[in-house]
Amino acid sequence: MAVGALTAGLFAMGAGTAFAASWHDIPTLSTGDAKFHHGEYAWHPAGDEHGAFEWKGQLQDADRGDDHNVYVQVKVEGYDWSRYNGKQRQTAPLNYSNASRNRRLASVRPLGLSTSPPAGQSW
Repeated sequence: MAVGALTAGLFAMGAGTAFAASWHDIPTLSTGDAKFHHGEYAWHPAGDEHGAFEWKGQLQDADRGDDHNVYVQVKVEGYDWSRYNGKQRQTAPLNYSNASRNRRLASVRPLGLSTSPPAGQSW
C-alpha cells in the first residue's frame, strides 16, 4: 500500500546567532506504515554544538502486521536526505545532531518500506 509521506518543514530565522538554542515541537507525522511523534528540533548557533541542527522523537511502526521496517528521512538545507532506521513492530527513540552551520531549513518525513517518498519536491 503506497501512502504519501507527510513532510514537516522546520524553519529557523537567524540560525548562527549568538543566543542559546531552544527546542520546538515537530507535529505528529504519519503514513499508513510509520508514525513519528513526540518530535522536537533545535538549531544550535555556530560555536555551540558545532552549529548543528538537532532533532529527536519516537518512530513507531504503525502497521506491525506488514513485516516492513520503518524509517525517517531528514534533510537540512545544502545536504542530501539522510535515512534513520526504526525497529520493526516497535517504537524506537531517535535523536541526531549534525554539524550544519548557518542553515535555515530542514525537513523530516517518516516512511515505511512500502511507502514511496513524495516526488517532485523542491527546496
